[in-house]
Amino acid sequence: MKILRTPETAFNQITDFPYRPRYCDVNEGLRMHYVDEGEGPVVLLLHGEPSWAYLYRKMIPGLVAAGLRVIAPDLIGFGKSDKPSEQSDYTYAKHIQWTQTLLDHLQLIQQLALHRLHLQWFQPLFQRQHQWLQLHHCHWCYAPNLLR
Repeated sequence: MKILRTPETAFNQITDFPYRPRYCDVNEGLRMHYVDEGEGPVVLLLHGEPSWAYLYRKMIPGLVAAGLRVIAPDLIGFGKSDKPSEQSDYTYAKHIQWTQTLLDHLQLIQQLALHRLHLQWFQPLFQRQHQWLQLHHCHWCYAPNLLR
């Protein structure tokens, strides 16, 4: 897999995203960027397309102030995360695997309290995203038993 990496300097002009860059190798040199702020129960913030963790920049301080630990990854192909060069590298299974690797790396599986959510409530949000992101996010909402 050929990997494209956006240089950190490309983000120098962004002044309202004060979070230290953190990376997890999710597949033989493929790095996923994530924000990890605060302590306490974990909140996992997953962005849609075409966004990245920057989307949550104004929510993170309030969640941390409320005593929560916030994890906000940039999914592979977005933001500060690496970008595979071939479209064929972007599959539902790979996105699940990459996210699972990050959660394992952070040792969050035991801490995450994922609840079964009513898809009807989320439908207006999902309509703005592409199908694979809908499936990715629903996987983590509806399949907590799959979390190791």
